Amino acid sequence: MDGSCLRHTSGRGWLARLRRRCRQHEVLAHSPRAHARPGDDGVRGWAGVRRDDRLVAAGALCASPSGTPHLRAIVSHLEHRGAGHGAAVTAYLTEAGLRESPVSLGMYSDNDVARRMYHRLGYTTSHRWVSSRCFLTERADRL
Repeated sequence: MDGSCLRHTSGRGWLARLRRRCRQHEVLAHSPRAHARPGDDGVRGWAGVRRDDRLVAAGALCASPSGTPHLRAIVSHLEHRGAGHGAAVTAYLTEAGLRESPVSLGMYSDNDVARRMYHRLGYTTSHRWVSSRCFLTERADRL
């Protein structure tokens, strides 16, 4: 296979060798904060939705540090948001991961649309955290 989406009646499927034909910018241009890129270690596979030979949504099934399935980089093209493609990709990846064990995913706290979608699909919020930059008021060698 050369990077095309495997054909399923649902229009979603595994993407083979995403790095080639599907070009990274095609997948991730609409979500620059995504935490997976084609070719990254730990990525088990990508799934996506194509419309008119254009990739409009995608996501990665990865391995967490413990080896369990973890979803990353669930992205949708701006012009195709709200059409259910992100939910379709998430459901597809979740089903694939559940063949092994429970599945996790992470998201940015300001993404309320994604949170609602994940909750509709059966995910629950189990952890919340806040991160920020550390500003030192003194030089580190004086501490």
